[in-house]
Amino acid sequence: ASMPGGYCTYGCTEDSDCPDGARCSGEHDLFDQTGTFIPFQYCVLDCQDDSDCPREGYGCYDINFDGRTECWHIGTGDRDFGEECDSATECGGVGEHAICRQDYDNPDDPGFCTRYCGNVGVSCPEGWRCGEQLSGFVQSCIPDVENEMIGEACTDDSQCGEASDDGILLPRCGHEDIFGLHGGYCHIWGCSSDAQCPAGSHCINDDPLLSGTGNMFNMACVASCTSNADCPRDGYECYDANGDGRSECWHVGVGSGDYGDSCETSKDCSFGSQSACMQTSNGKVCTSTCMDDLDSCPDGYGCSALQVCIQECDDDDDCPGFSMCHEDFIFHEDGSNSDGCL
Repeated sequence: ASMPGGYCTYGCTEDSDCPDGARCSGEHDLFDQTGTFIPFQYCVLDCQDDSDCPREGYGCYDINFDGRTECWHIGTGDRDFGEECDSATECGGVGEHAICRQDYDNPDDPGFCTRYCGNVGVSCPEGWRCGEQLSGFVQSCIPDVENEMIGEACTDDSQCGEASDDGILLPRCGHEDIFGLHGGYCHIWGCSSDAQCPAGSHCINDDPLLSGTGNMFNMACVASCTSNADCPRDGYECYDANGDGRSECWHVGVGSGDYGDSCETSKDCSFGSQSACMQTSNGKVCTSTCMDDLDSCPDGYGCSALQVCIQECDDDDDCPGFSMCHEDFIFHEDGSNSDGCL
């Protein structure tokens, strides 16, 4: 493990294994000044305040949130968050919990000053967020994702910005042909919380969005909004598309297409925020979503497992074109099923 000036210790399994004035790190994680986990339990020096830790580069604090304080490395130099470093000792602007985080893909390059995060009581400064935990490393603060492309039109992932520094958050294009989103939709994929998303966006995680084809859209930073003025693109409006209490710029139908009419995207259909352009054996046709109410489809239609309305049927002869009648493919609020064309 990398510690300023080294750190004399030995292995232990409980406090009684350690000499007076020291204790066993126990089941609580320790990690060195690069943020790398120390894989075994060791005796560490107990302390009450910094005067008990006279060595340069060390201070007295609860490093691993077990309710006890120990002498452990701190930043004492003149460098702050984001500045180049070779050792956490140089990161005085960070102080306690300082680490000199390395670029895991280029370990020979200098690191940058930051602190670990993810535990109660340790937060990141403004403009930084808590990055994901990579194998063998503690979570640490990394610069916020900067991306002004979320919600913009696209045809390729490369048009939607850069990946996050930790490689967890990836810019993606919600392609028109896959998701039925008119003109494509830039987003960041891989989020699990709003804190990971750039300003002006939020994370769709626990409550997926339905795309223009009925496919689920999840773990994505999408454009936040308060009114339609925030969503200037044709075929998009501001509304709470997934019922989680937040509004996003999301696709709407502004065309004249009725149930079963051909379409290219949901924009061509006439059902507003419920519009979907579904791929069938007869090509892409207009329909509406029904995820909020299984019995919301019009007469002759029912809510399918895809959460879009499809035509009801008794046999294949009832279905248009090349579509077939599928048994129990329509779901009702009372728990019953009926057959539907697909």
